[in-house]
Amino acid sequence: MGVEFPVSFKNRGLEEEHAAQVAEATHYSMVIVGWGEDEPDNNYQNEEQKLATILGEIKNKSASTHTIAYAGQFENIVPSYAAQRRVLTDPIYEGFILHDDSGKRLRGSASIPGVDASIWDFRNESPTKNSSAP
Repeated sequence: MGVEFPVSFKNRGLEEEHAAQVAEATHYSMVIVGWGEDEPDNNYQNEEQKLATILGEIKNKSASTHTIAYAGQFENIVPSYAAQRRVLTDPIYEGFILHDDSGKRLRGSASIPGVDASIWDFRNESPTKNSSAP
């Protein structure tokens, strides 16, 4: 959220940290919330739900604060978001993933344990057919 908390604050529990961040965010006219690597116990899955919950809490405490979720990266397919993880793990979506000339997936930079990130292939119009772009 662009707010850096003192080290002593970071040593608190996760719920307490999130509550304090929500309270701090209500002092701003706009807040952008993005993925934070703070939940390794669930393998960083379903991050979009966490972002929606945090933004909802901010709006409940400050209706005038504009909230924006930053959910992912432009080039990377990020396995931390359930919808993007499905693209990485369901073979029907293979056409949306960029491959090298030998057919091997190009690896992205946002991998998590057990699931490698990949790179979107924006040339493909359909997840069920291979890209015909040169």
